[in-house]
Amino acid sequence: MIDAESEAQGIPAGTDLAKIEVFLRSLGLKGELDFDSDSFAINGAPNLASWVVTSDGADRTGSVVAGTIVEATVIAPVTMVPDVTGLLSSEAYTKLQSMGLRTPSTIKLSVSEPLPEDFRADIAYLQDSYWSANEAEALTEKLGDPADWPVDTQSLEAGGLASLDETVVLSVAWPIISLPKIVGLPVSAAATVLHAAGFSTNLATGGSGIVRSQTPDAGAKLPAGAIVTAEIGHDVTFAVTSSAGSGSVTWAAPGSYSIQQANGTGLPWSKTWDRASAPGAYDRGNFNAQMDAWNGWITCAIIVDGRVVEENTSTGTFAAVSCG
Repeated sequence: MIDAESEAQGIPAGTDLAKIEVFLRSLGLKGELDFDSDSFAINGAPNLASWVVTSDGADRTGSVVAGTIVEATVIAPVTMVPDVTGLLSSEAYTKLQSMGLRTPSTIKLSVSEPLPEDFRADIAYLQDSYWSANEAEALTEKLGDPADWPVDTQSLEAGGLASLDETVVLSVAWPIISLPKIVGLPVSAAATVLHAAGFSTNLATGGSGIVRSQTPDAGAKLPAGAIVTAEIGHDVTFAVTSSAGSGSVTWAAPGSYSIQQANGTGLPWSKTWDRASAPGAYDRGNFNAQMDAWNGWITCAIIVDGRVVEENTSTGTFAAVSCG
């Protein structure tokens, strides 16, 4: 017998003999059992014919006088199952094998959180299905190799006895990630944030617009690789800056022909509209501005989703400028 601390095959000293006897009986051992020590070596497969390794009272030919009592030393192919939960699966395999136990070539996957309706805990499926080509690399990097995931459960109870070469099936926990907040971010930035966290998304890394809402909400616990969807809007901003402290602004909002005006308004001045779709060059509105000053400069700008798409500047006496 080798002590359990050596992480080798064997039953630790001090193991309840009744527990050992129950297990040996389950393997088919019959007759009286007389334990004269609490040490048991491991040798051979769980086949009763291989258990007898030495005997007293028999000659070298194997024959004895009828009625002779023959004492035999039995080496039972029994080991204790270690607790490998929490270990990386590669480490768990090594530990189980050192105890004389087998492990299957494939790993079972388990998920501790409820799965989204359309999610499948299958790396190959995720890579080949709804993850686009430019996302697959991010998914692979985030998930890594399941051999490096922690063991979630084991099929044989830790501390129990098992036959040598018995198989222990392990399951590893699919990585669960807290969903970051992307509302308010430009689409491209939001897609980058989600990919870095390990999620797929309907947002394109080169897309335009501003994220207005996300599904699920920020903070939700999701399996790595899950899809996060978002609603997108577009900001159109009219902005005026000037060396003067006040001026007048006249504008027609994007998609509207209604004229509005603000006289003697403070500068700088800006106004923003939320659009469902990205405006083109001819539907993002227009405006004029004039400064209330004898001399100086005034600038107008149209900004779509944080990007200046038009900008003009005028200088001089009561300078005026137009955009759109």
